[in-house]
Amino acid sequence: MRKLLLITVTMLLSISQLLSNDIPDNIIKTLDSLSKNDCKIYKTSIYTACYSTTYNRVLYTTYKVTPKSKLNNIKNRPKYYNNPKINVVKNKDYSDVKEYDRGHLAFHAAFDYSEESLYPLYDLELNIVPMLRNVNRIHNRHIEKVILNNANSEEVNVITILVPSSKTLNNGNINIPGKIITAVSVKGSTRCYILDNIFDEYNNKPYLMDCMDIDYVKIL
Repeated sequence: MRKLLLITVTMLLSISQLLSNDIPDNIIKTLDSLSKNDCKIYKTSIYTACYSTTYNRVLYTTYKVTPKSKLNNIKNRPKYYNNPKINVVKNKDYSDVKEYDRGHLAFHAAFDYSEESLYPLYDLELNIVPMLRNVNRIHNRHIEKVILNNANSEEVNVITILVPSSKTLNNGNINIPGKIITAVSVKGSTRCYILDNIFDEYNNKPYLMDCMDIDYVKIL
């Protein structure tokens, strides 16, 4: 029952209707174009995700982190589960491959104030994608800290866009993102970060990129 309450499918809304006015126009246009290409919009209690049946994973996700969120460091974390409307990922897809983690798109630490708030974050189809271990455990943490530090006093809007690669997880049908782009908007100012998710180099830190370079044609 809890799954049914958390997950709804939005087909008629433009993604721009679900976003903050702080987001640059070219990013909104990019998300709208991606949504029209191959996408079902799933809106949960925490995030909105665009799921692609071509890549069998999310193309982008958006969410908001607010200062009022009181983090409690919940010990009993939810178990990973399949979205009942999709159900294509198998846990062994990850357990059989050492170099990739189950990477969260909406960060666990940003919503660590109740078991209910954490539950949507463990959806294998909507909030988990293959991330290289160093990308997930080291470099993506830098972006997480940027979000959490800003959220101490301001509302933070986050968009993560996943650029496809030619690789699949465990030689299956789940596309591994080649690059991970995260736009972090605070008080009308947006900074964009890009991570390489193919070459596993320890020094592959998230680079600041020009947000104006985010474009639908360059992504797919």
